[in-house]
This record gives sequence, structure tokens and C-alpha cells, in this order.
Amino acid sequence: VCAFGAAVGAVVFGYSLGFSSPALPGMEDDVFADVECGKDDAVTSALASLWSSIVNVGCMVGALGGARLLDAVGRRGALAAVAGPVYAATWALTATATTPGALIGARVALGVAVGVASVAVPVYVAETAPPSLRGALGAANQLAVTLGIFGVYLIGFLLPHETIRFDCGSDVRAMGGGGWRVLAWIGCGGGCFLVAVGLLLPETPSWLARRARLDAAERSLRTLRGGDDARAALELRELVAKRDKDAAEADAAVGFGEILRMLAPGGVGGPVDGAVRAPLRIALAVMLIQQSRAASLEDARATFSTGAVPRPRQHTQTFNTS
Repeated sequence: VCAFGAAVGAVVFGYSLGFSSPALPGMEDDVFADVECGKDDAVTSALASLWSSIVNVGCMVGALGGARLLDAVGRRGALAAVAGPVYAATWALTATATTPGALIGARVALGVAVGVASVAVPVYVAETAPPSLRGALGAANQLAVTLGIFGVYLIGFLLPHETIRFDCGSDVRAMGGGGWRVLAWIGCGGGCFLVAVGLLLPETPSWLARRARLDAAERSLRTLRGGDDARAALELRELVAKRDKDAAEADAAVGFGEILRMLAPGGVGGPVDGAVRAPLRIALAVMLIQQSRAASLEDARATFSTGAVPRPRQHTQTFNTS
């Protein structure tokens, strides 16, 4: 139950990433003023493309700072006190924005919340799930992201649409009557729900044990294990042993500077370093190539489309797709 409660953050994560696809045509008509005609009378806007893709900048900031944040405020704290409120605030700003600048600023901040949630949700699930279910429940994060994307697509499909005729001669279907703002308010509700759920979740025993709050860790384990005191006591002893072992090994950890020296042609010598240098380079290269591709179809559309579209001159034919 706790794992699926935390997965609410991943649902809003997916909702945030998928939002641009159903919302963008209506936003180009409503807010973005730099629209022009591209090849084959394609409808596109440079500002709209920037708005759609810049969420990745916020994601990078949120993910990079997420680990330290989780250690500072806890896994539950990162979801309930950081990701949830930022989700709610940025979606409310998106729903009420009337300028491209406000939308772009909200999109960056939304990306920060997405980045934090992308770190907090899988860590929370891994640290609260029993060992026998940890692998299965670990898939809940990716499933929740997919459900969030599907949800925003479905809602966008069901909202009333209208045909917009642009001066370049293109006809584009878009949500009418500011339907994209309705989608944004639904996202705001998702952020508020994450805060409410997060306040009801127990903190992870692992984080509490690292903070030497052993009584709180034991209470959390009792809650997570259905009141089984013997099982909670056993897992607590294991957590304390692991904490002590991690502390003893901390001095031997490989730092970022050492990794850079391993990658350098004349880097750290020795048989071990030489054995890991080539595989490390290959792994980092694969990760770089993977992250450089478009993460989704809407990101690809926003990143690679060129040209812009003149302002729409008229609206015709209102209909509902449901």
C-alpha cells in the first residue's frame, strides 16, 4: 500500500511529461504569439518548442540535487514537502499563465519536481518493500509513469475540441475553450493529492536508522510489516549492521575526481584501474547516447520542428470527441 501511495509521485511525473502533446496546439493558439508556417504548412512555434523541451533542464537539476535532498529531509519529506507542493504550485501557475515567460518558468520548476520525484519514488519503494516483494514493487514506479502519460492523453482526448484554421491554410484540431488549462488544473490536483498521501506515509526505516532514530525506525517497521514485532526487530538489527558497515566503507568509496582520473588516457595506474577503465568509458558513452535521444514523441516534435506559424485567424466547427 505504501509503495503504491508513493507511486502517486510517479503518476504526476508521467502526467507532466505527457502534458505537452494534447495541450500544445491549443496553447499555440492561446498564448504563444511567434507562430509561423513551416514546411508543408506545418504549424509550429519556437517559444512553444522551447516550453515543451525545457522541462528536461529542470529534471536534470532536480535529479542531481535529489540525492542530497533525500538524505536531508527523508524520502517521505522529499515527496510530501518538496515534490508535491512544487507540482501543485507550478501546475497552478501554468493554468493561470497568460505569457510565454510565465509558462516557461513554470515548466522549468515543474521539471525540478519531476527530477526529485524520479529519485524519491524508487528509493522509497525499495526501502519500504519487504525483500520478497522488492523486485515486483520496484516496477510500480515505471508503471505509474506510464499510467500518468496515458491518463493525460486520455483526458486530453475526451475534452471538447475545435478545428483551428491558420493563415497558412492548415487545419489543426485543438482543445477548445482553454481546455489545456483544465488539464493543468488536474495536474495541480495531482500535486495536492501527493502532499496528502505523503503525509500519511511512514518514513523509511533505512533513513531513520542512518539518522540514529532507532525507536522511530522500529515503529515504521512495525507499520510496514503489519505489526509483526519479531520481524520488525530482526530487520532493524540488519539495518543497523548495514549502517555500520556502510560507515566503515565510506572512506574507501570512489569519488568523482577518481573516476575522471580513471577515464583520462594517462589516468590512475594499476591492474585494477586498467581493467575497469575501458568498460567504464563504454558504459558512460552508452548512457550519454541514450540520454541525448528524444525521450518521447512530444519532446522530439518540440526539439526538431522548425519554422513558426502565423496567428490563427478564425475558429470553426466545435465538437466533442467523447
